Amino acid sequence: MKPITILVCAAASCSLVSCDADRDYSTPIQSGIVESGLVWEHPRGNLGSNTGIPIKKGCKVDIYDRVIVTHLNDGTKQVEEFSQITKLIIK
Repeated sequence: MKPITILVCAAASCSLVSCDADRDYSTPIQSGIVESGLVWEHPRGNLGSNTGIPIKKGCKVDIYDRVIVTHLNDGTKQVEEFSQITKLIIK
């Protein structure tokens, strides 16, 4: 690849990433209390066996752009990517 092509591709990628400059990424998009949901051992779509573990009902969750933070009852937090969460219902 020519150096100019690499530079153009890099500039285009940066412009896509920074297109929402006003967005505060430290603030959750949505928060709530878990009614139900599953955290999978492996991201969805992987071949082979996969085990889903229920998210404890009543835990608080914060939903960000790419991850979900679950506040567990013992005071710890669990961070999971969207690809590992299914059937999440919050109120």
